[in-house]
Amino acid sequence: MTISSSEAARRHVERVLPLVALCPDRKALKVRDGERIAECTRDGSTARLTLKMRLRSDVTGAALLHAIFRVTTAPDGSRDVSLHHLEGKRETDELTKRQERYLSALLTWAERVLPTVRPVARPDGPPPWQRDFAALYGHLSGCSAAVALRRLRDGFFADQEDVEHDNARMGAFLEVLRDEERVVLVDHDEETIDALAAYLAEQRLDVPCEGFGSGELHALVAEAGLTFVALEDGSDGGALAIVPVAHLDAVEALLARVAPDTILHR
Repeated sequence: MTISSSEAARRHVERVLPLVALCPDRKALKVRDGERIAECTRDGSTARLTLKMRLRSDVTGAALLHAIFRVTTAPDGSRDVSLHHLEGKRETDELTKRQERYLSALLTWAERVLPTVRPVARPDGPPPWQRDFAALYGHLSGCSAAVALRRLRDGFFADQEDVEHDNARMGAFLEVLRDEERVVLVDHDEETIDALAAYLAEQRLDVPCEGFGSGELHALVAEAGLTFVALEDGSDGGALAIVPVAHLDAVEALLARVAPDTILHR
């Protein structure tokens, strides 16, 4: 028996199951042709089919299509199929008519090319750039690198794995942190910087900071072993973050690897 969590998944399940069946356990099949990407992976009872159109929206910056089918097989042989579309860090199982057209075309292409691909072993761990971003996320949020890996895996990592420019990847990373209230994005001419800093300190310290001036905020943050920093890449705007004082050198080293154009101002 096959169960699908959405109508969108049910419409394509008969095409998806033969494709994921092509991939051996702990292996991956991947084809890239220009802006089109098809990848199938399997780990035990869980398989994933990823279909991606790397062209991005001029409005949102999201990939025009980044669909992931997840197929989970239970011990009794029943299968659960779900469909997700990634936009930055968010997931949804509903597609627009335009995305449906892209998906149908990519499935037709995948049915032709995936059977011709030789399976390759999957890496045992995340690639270096993912480990670096997870460590950076940990410093900027206060959580462990392991927690950061879990939070970033299906959203940011999946969306950014084929991005080739450091600045684009760093910009998307800061947007994720902003949405999660880990940093605030500011303009150099921003007149409400103290209010934004107070808001950020409230999220990190979990104490009321409304109405605090710059000196009060810096003293309060310093008492917790933290400090405000600015992340800037030479554009008109930047990001304000809070980092443990003891971790400043580590953050600078991580930025040098993942986004060389982004400078940490202490």
